[in-house]
Amino acid sequence: MSRYNHLYSIAFSVDTNRSVEDPIDDYEIIAAILARLKDVIYNGEIGEAIGLPLETIDNESNVI
Repeated sequence: MSRYNHLYSIAFSVDTNRSVEDPIDDYEIIAAILARLKDVIYNGEIGEAIGLPLETIDNESNVI
């Protein structure tokens, strides 16, 4: 039986008091990702948040 790998994406945002030129701390990014996941799970919006797969490949043949 074939196995498939499905690529999904989920968007998140990071709020800071810094401009574009100042780097965003890794921990701020991680906190924002976790907050987004918590929000999506709590509100039951996973399908809406990720949509359809961006790509699907057959794991056996690595064919898109």
